[in-house]
Amino acid sequence: MPVSLPNLPAPSGEPEPPSQLLRPCLDGCGRLTDHRRCPDCAGAWNAARDAARGTSSQRGYGTEWRTIRARILIRDGHRCHWCGRWAGTVDHVKAKADGGTDDDTNLVAACGPCNSSRGGTTAQLRRES
Repeated sequence: MPVSLPNLPAPSGEPEPPSQLLRPCLDGCGRLTDHRRCPDCAGAWNAARDAARGTSSQRGYGTEWRTIRARILIRDGHRCHWCGRWAGTVDHVKAKADGGTDDDTNLVAACGPCNSSRGGTTAQLRRES
């Protein structure tokens, strides 16, 4: 059950912080937190997730990928291929899982929302939707 923190006087005359709702840690450790997990459980959860995923280099996104990514973003002027907004990621037109490559002709700049919403769809399917 959420618990409200009392508004404590702020140091040096600053406005009082808003009250925060505390709730039990998602992992059931018994601590109250204003996040999903308490700091200790969050750290352990993140470490386990990272160990299972491997490093970015182990997943194929090491130094070579970062160089390719920078080149594509510069080539496309940091503009999303799909919607024209500012782009900070690079998208595979044909997904690597479907046989796509890291060749420049298969890569386009993409904003975060377009890149994540595309999933495994092809460029043709994306343009039709």
